[in-house]
Amino acid sequence: MAKKPKKDLLGTIVRGLRALDYLATQPHGATPKELSGALRWNISTCYHVLNTLESEHYAVRDAATTAFRLGPSVGRLAQGYSARFALLPTLRPVVVELARATSESAYLAVHEDREITIAEIVESTQRVRVEKLHPGYMENLHARALGKAVLAHLPWPEVRARYIAGEPASLTPSTKTDLEAIHAELDTTRARGYSLDLEEFCEGVCCVGAPIFDTHGAVVASLSVSMPTYRFEPAQANCIRAVREAARQATRLLGGDVAALALA
Repeated sequence: MAKKPKKDLLGTIVRGLRALDYLATQPHGATPKELSGALRWNISTCYHVLNTLESEHYAVRDAATTAFRLGPSVGRLAQGYSARFALLPTLRPVVVELARATSESAYLAVHEDREITIAEIVESTQRVRVEKLHPGYMENLHARALGKAVLAHLPWPEVRARYIAGEPASLTPSTKTDLEAIHAELDTTRARGYSLDLEEFCEGVCCVGAPIFDTHGAVVASLSVSMPTYRFEPAQANCIRAVREAARQATRLLGGDVAALALA
């Protein structure tokens, strides 16, 4: 979707949204001074924006530290966003169990309205974990296991026209940007039943993904786990097995035939 010209945007709303985006990256909150330094805004602007967000409960202020954190109104927005994914209530327990079984962060992406969007994340309880993705993220599908797991089961012309339009972004030294190489990898992914991201989206991080199908045999979602490379290398076989089994279970829950789809 094309972005609207700058003249059609309300600057005050844009600033408020950017402040929320920044607070979302700061689990312990941020002071007006820290927000000013991060976004290069005048300190008085930061106070006005944060006070406005606080008045509407999109931010809360810690009286002891004066730092602002995300407020309960953001939670209501998140619930409303998640509610648009009809599959989420059915598949959420599968994501939770996958995270428990692997002790790693587990993800669910939903393929709806010609978009592949992260709908659920269950974070790892390990001290070192990956914290780069968030619900609603839908970019760089060519570099992520969640994206590849879905794209592998779509016609290549559709993939090029809709999902990898233009030149694929090079995110790390391992990212594939050559279209023939991407096409070949998707063919391999489809044949073996799972996808891999070997430091292609984020250096030092590896992921395994697998597709989920509905009763009509259409790919409607995908699951993945991510972990630091040093944990992935010795656990690769077990992670692949766990992700594929979770995808089979999810497909069964949706009425799909895993045997017919060569997932068994």
